[in-house]
Amino acid sequence: MLLARLPETPLRLLIGALPLLAAALLRSGFSLALEPSAGVRFSVGMASGFVNGVAAIGGIAIAVMLSSSRIAPAAMRAGIWVGQRSFVGVSPAQFRRHVLNLLLLIAAISVLRALLELLGR
Repeated sequence: MLLARLPETPLRLLIGALPLLAAALLRSGFSLALEPSAGVRFSVGMASGFVNGVAAIGGIAIAVMLSSSRIAPAAMRAGIWVGQRSFVGVSPAQFRRHVLNLLLLIAAISVLRALLELLGR
């Protein structure tokens, strides 16, 4: 009900700007050192569901949590064939930078789309 009453484009802008800021902070070296406890996973899942309901980009909240946690990159990409082939020989630090760069790109595109909608283009 709440989402139906909020204006979509400004909300998309906000939801794009938050992960953009989070990814920029993480890329600069800022770290929360989150432990993926049940409470953290629940909170991130709720945030992801909300963001997905608003902007259909729910995976960004999960990517931010994983990038700021102490989970090893191998665990993050476990079972993903493309990840296994693409990141052979890549250090954990390089993998984290790649993930954050991708997150920055996706969030920037989301912000740009929202800004263009606000400007009527």
